[in-house]
Amino acid sequence: MHYLLLHIVCVLHFSQLLRLGQKRSCRAMSVVGVNYALAAAISACAAVFLGAWGARGVPVLAALGAVNGVLFVLHVLVMMAAFRLAGTGVTWAFVGAGVIMPVLAARFLWDEEMSRMQWVALGLVPLAVALLRPPRKAGQAAKHVGFKGDVILTLCFLMAGVIGTLHKAQDVYVKALPGTQEAGAFLSRERLAYQTALFVTTAIVSVGYMIGRRMWPTRKETAVGLAVGLANNCGLFLALVAITAVGATRFFPTAGCLVIAGNTILGRLFWRERLVARQAFGLAVALGIVVLANVRPG
Repeated sequence: MHYLLLHIVCVLHFSQLLRLGQKRSCRAMSVVGVNYALAAAISACAAVFLGAWGARGVPVLAALGAVNGVLFVLHVLVMMAAFRLAGTGVTWAFVGAGVIMPVLAARFLWDEEMSRMQWVALGLVPLAVALLRPPRKAGQAAKHVGFKGDVILTLCFLMAGVIGTLHKAQDVYVKALPGTQEAGAFLSRERLAYQTALFVTTAIVSVGYMIGRRMWPTRKETAVGLAVGLANNCGLFLALVAITAVGATRFFPTAGCLVIAGNTILGRLFWRERLVARQAFGLAVALGIVVLANVRPG
């Protein structure tokens, strides 16, 4: 459980650093590119040091990581389009609801057990996410989303879900390999091979995008991107460890709701964002989900 909590701390760090970059007028893709370049460098160095490329099942793990790496960058681009079309609150609601997909995949594809209370928790996730979405600014009219916006928002939901499902898929694959003693280790070479392939792919795609757009990062964007990259690297590493330790049915609802709730509270404390009654109720629902998601079967 402590890996899960540490993952949440890293993701909150990651989110608030991105918010800082936004406040300082940093371009999102410049920050994202630097972030992924650092994450790739750290993961690659660790992989070489620990001999991850000599681990079992590397071709499959590298393929899974590469596919997810492309999805990571595409998801950022799709979210940026959704922010413009539908606003940040609605976009984050769809992204947050994506945690449902890996939980259902874990249950129906890989027979991970779920208690009745965990089913209730999963059903409450869309409600909590909707309640916790940021309120519109005073005087700001609701955006007309239209068909294009509906498609973009659906992609936000689906891509978030597929990313989480691929994280679970690598965990299932590693555990199925002959001699699985190392699968549950804190420094699993197989898990590190997957993470390295993922971040190297994100770095190649995002830096390629920056070069194509002639988007050279400023010193300010580089500084924010490096800080974000450190948090991102630690966050993914701890997520993969936590999925192995507690299972997808506990990890995704718990992490998803606590991250959204934590960002809501930190937004109020650090950025003086409005906290309306709807969000306060959402915080209570999110905490209820955390409790219910950790009621084990039997």
